[in-house]
Amino acid sequence: MPNCWDIRKKEVEEVIFNLNYLKAKGRCFEKFTRDLLKLDKNECELLIMNHMASFYDCDKCGKIEKKCFNSANILEATVATNGYQGGDSGHGSRTYFCLEDLGGTDMDARVSDSKVEIMLGGDTELETFIEALRWAADRLEQMSK
Repeated sequence: MPNCWDIRKKEVEEVIFNLNYLKAKGRCFEKFTRDLLKLDKNECELLIMNHMASFYDCDKCGKIEKKCFNSANILEATVATNGYQGGDSGHGSRTYFCLEDLGGTDMDARVSDSKVEIMLGGDTELETFIEALRWAADRLEQMSK
C-alpha cells in the first residue's frame, strides 16, 4: 500500500515547479508550500531543502575556485561543486557558476523561469567568455571526481 508521500508525489512535483517560479521572482515560497500542501514548517523545510537548489546551499558546494580572464576587458569566472551525489537535486548535488565583469566587459544577462541568457558585445568579450567557459568546464569536471 502506498504511503501518503507516494500518493502526493505528483502534487509535490507541481509545487516544486511553482517554487522555482516563486523563488526566481523573490516571493515567499515556504508559505506558499505550507498553505498549498498543508505541511507543517518542518515538513515544508525538508521538502524545499531536498528538492531545490538554492544559493543558501553554497556551503554544500565545497571549495570555490575563481579565475580572471584578461584582454581589453576583465571577466572573472567562479565555480564550485560537491560533485555527483547519485541522483536529482534531492540527493544533494550542488553546482555553482558565476561570471562577473571586473572591467570593461559589455555583458547583459536575462533570467526567466527556465533559462539563463547571456549576451556579450565585442571581440575580446568573445575571447574571454570562451576561455572562462572552457576553464569552468574543466574545473567542474576535476572537482566532481
